Amino acid sequence: MGHSFGMSHDAAGCVCGPAYSNNCVMTEKLNVGGHGFPDFFSDCSIQQLAQFMERAQPSCLDPPGRISTIALGPHCGNGLLDCGEECDCGTAEECINPCCDASTCRLTEGSQCAHGECCESCQLKASGSICRRAAGACDLPEYCSGDSADCPEDSFEMNGKPCSSQAPGYCYDGQCPTRAKHCWRLFGEGAKEGPDLCFDLNKRGQDGANCGRDGQSFIKCSPQDLKCGSMFCVGGEEPITGKHAVFDVWGAACRVLVEVDRTRNFDMVPNGTTCGDNKVCLSSKCVDVSVFGRREDCAKKCNNNGVCNHKHECHCNPGWAPPHCDVKYADIAKGQTVMIAGVCAGISTLLVVALVIAGLMCCRKSNIRDRHMYKRKKQSPPCKLNPVFQEKAVRDRPQISQPTLMESTSSRVCSPLVVAVTPCRPSPQPPPKPSSVSSTSETEPMKPVPPSKPLSPLNKPQNPGTKPRPPAVPPVKPSPPRVARFKPPPPPPPPQAKPRFIRPA
Repeated sequence: MGHSFGMSHDAAGCVCGPAYSNNCVMTEKLNVGGHGFPDFFSDCSIQQLAQFMERAQPSCLDPPGRISTIALGPHCGNGLLDCGEECDCGTAEECINPCCDASTCRLTEGSQCAHGECCESCQLKASGSICRRAAGACDLPEYCSGDSADCPEDSFEMNGKPCSSQAPGYCYDGQCPTRAKHCWRLFGEGAKEGPDLCFDLNKRGQDGANCGRDGQSFIKCSPQDLKCGSMFCVGGEEPITGKHAVFDVWGAACRVLVEVDRTRNFDMVPNGTTCGDNKVCLSSKCVDVSVFGRREDCAKKCNNNGVCNHKHECHCNPGWAPPHCDVKYADIAKGQTVMIAGVCAGISTLLVVALVIAGLMCCRKSNIRDRHMYKRKKQSPPCKLNPVFQEKAVRDRPQISQPTLMESTSSRVCSPLVVAVTPCRPSPQPPPKPSSVSSTSETEPMKPVPPSKPLSPLNKPQNPGTKPRPPAVPPVKPSPPRVARFKPPPPPPPPQAKPRFIRPA
């Protein structure tokens, strides 16, 4: 593991631990007799690790912005801030954070935060408090916003800003790349930039001397791009990858790194390196520095309260809020209260207006209906015989019933009128009575006629040559003849005489 991080075996004089022992992790030979296995890295190993981190700058070791559980899913007490948790300080036995309740993963009463660069004593730091200092000439400091416990994303100076790192250069993604610094990264202490005759090798367009790749082939560098191709150094120590190649050119040992991982391009001149007056290397090409944009033009949108970062976004001064640095964080909190009140007032106004409009529409519909009824009354004829079409006032008028005859002024006795009705045709004859023969057939079945010849006995054997006859079918009982019965139709009812009513004199 130590070798993977750029550590070599401990030399004489390297010590470790509180006892300043020479039995350290990276010792060349372990001395376990009476000492056990080593537990500490030596001071030499720590120095080499710091140098490796600065030279290699491995991004895989950068802490992630937000740690979350991947394999086991969210779980309170695992020490990771999962979705739905306000804090997580481990189990109840492990937790030493007074701001977090280990049993619920919630903030304790009165706490605003539990961890973060902008959290102090369970309270959020004030807006404008610095939470990450600038790491170099091309880095920008970050400040707390006052409403979050996390420090904002790391931002850098705008690409193309002049800088100096062992040599003049231009900022690019937070670094100030130069060929001298890159040789130190590749070959360690004592490494320097190679002479121009080493960079002339980039005209060949071969492995270790080119201006990039085009599929499977290498690109030859044009004369203006020679200092933006493969990186040549002289002197130095063991290469960072452990492999390198040497080109001997007129007595100069031009060292070039052998890079297995082509995606890192460690063996190439880094982007942002100067290649002439106001010229920078970008993708193995020497271009004008104005390709990154003018810093003055970008800074105008920041209202003189910030500068542009490497993403061409405003990086505001302490206390000012993005995206245009025209509002202070302190004013945002006040503005939110005013905005909430304004929104409530606006909603109330809209409700009142909606109610008024609804009332006016109802009144208008009522007027239209009344006007329509008035027109119908005005256009309808005065007399209508059918009570269905009469107006409500006429229909509601009480009706006079028909007079009921109580007594007659006639002197004769009142008797119902009877009218004799003669049928137009005679009534049908009744059906004839069934004969005695039919009745006998219904009660006594007919006997079958005896055969003319006597029947052969049942147990008489048959001739084997003759075909057996089917058994005799028993006689079928004759069904009695059906007699049609007709029901005479009922005589028509006599017509009813209608009573005559005599109006009293």
